[in-house]
Amino acid sequence: MDLMNRLLNNEVERNELYYGKTGEVLLLYLLFLKTEDIRLQNRAVNNLNEISENIAFVEDLGFAEGLAGIGWAIEWVAQNNLLEIDTNEVLEDVDSILYKSVIFSSDNNISLYNGTLGKFLYFLSRYRSKNPNTIRLKNIFHEECLILLTDDLYEKTHGDYGLFHKENLTGEDLVNLGHLIYFISDFLWLKLNEPTVESLLYDSIGFINNLCERKQGLSLEESQVPYYKFLTTCYYLTGKNHRSTSWKDQAVDFYKMFINKGSCEDGNLNSLYNFFYLGVFNESYSPLSEIKMNQEKILLGNKNGKLILWEMMTQQHKNNNSKEILELFLMLDSDHLI
Repeated sequence: MDLMNRLLNNEVERNELYYGKTGEVLLLYLLFLKTEDIRLQNRAVNNLNEISENIAFVEDLGFAEGLAGIGWAIEWVAQNNLLEIDTNEVLEDVDSILYKSVIFSSDNNISLYNGTLGKFLYFLSRYRSKNPNTIRLKNIFHEECLILLTDDLYEKTHGDYGLFHKENLTGEDLVNLGHLIYFISDFLWLKLNEPTVESLLYDSIGFINNLCERKQGLSLEESQVPYYKFLTTCYYLTGKNHRSTSWKDQAVDFYKMFINKGSCEDGNLNSLYNFFYLGVFNESYSPLSEIKMNQEKILLGNKNGKLILWEMMTQQHKNNNSKEILELFLMLDSDHLI
């Protein structure tokens, strides 16, 4: 059974972005744009209705399994003109809950999955919303949250117990660092909390340079290689965001160093990520045939992030707006690698 039929016949009980109906909505719309199959659009709308009916029962506030991810996806659907909705109305309660969580508390980590970056992406999408007659106070609330969240990211990296002071970085730390520079490099153009955001980005790039340079000539555990390759991929995309040729060139040099340290043989992680790297660094290369050949092995298991990745990679070289596809990849891969 092909991907489309699996989606149309699959019943997902959970509502969240990474493994639930919300993630399925994004995939359904991406496939609808490609195929114009009205069944996909109808299924997406039905999912959104079910999500709206149950959103009051969602207790988790994170991006992967909670309100931040659900809200971000709804905003994504609206901003891409896939559904005519006023997200100020639809997300009013989500705004309120997440606003209070930012004002009165702080997450334990910076991760996109369940930490500061997830809420940051939610409020960034809300700040960029295109609803008519948006009151100025709403924008001020969103700005306030973005300023507080970028302050928090700065503290979680630069503070006494921050990421920059850890002696040994885990794979999760490397993924968090990759997400941080990628999303912050895009946010910097808005010029909100600019001095802090500039320091956060440039200091992070300096930290990555020092980190990768220290790894030259050293042995690296096989399990760590994919995380360093992911980090250098994010570095490359950050260079594209920041329009910095030197950053892109440095990222490519580091990436080549790490790919020489790791195996490209089977295994879910290496296979999955090597396809992505080839697509990023060689824009004339299409990984579609390899992905199709390996999809039964690495892309199934009813994980919406992997299914979305599969579909995005099939489209990557067929439209001009690859930045949006790559951004979605960074946010929607599954299995808590990110």
